[in-house]
Amino acid sequence: MNNDDDLRTALRSLTPSGRDILRRTARADQWERDELAYRLMREPGGQGLADLVDRLTLSPDLRRTFARLLGELEVSES
Repeated sequence: MNNDDDLRTALRSLTPSGRDILRRTARADQWERDELAYRLMREPGGQGLADLVDRLTLSPDLRRTFARLLGELEVSES
């Protein structure tokens, strides 16, 4: 499995509210990201995604990949 598949699987495991938290994370400042990461830890599968928030902060490429995969997932589910 590649990184896109791993991330896609993790995103599918989240509730809609968990996905919304992650979506807001991509646009948030550092303080807000910390708060959102804390909220994610309460979601099913959220611990790994809380770790992803930290990686999103450091990697613009990962933020773009995340946004693309989240968009694909939302389109496929509508």
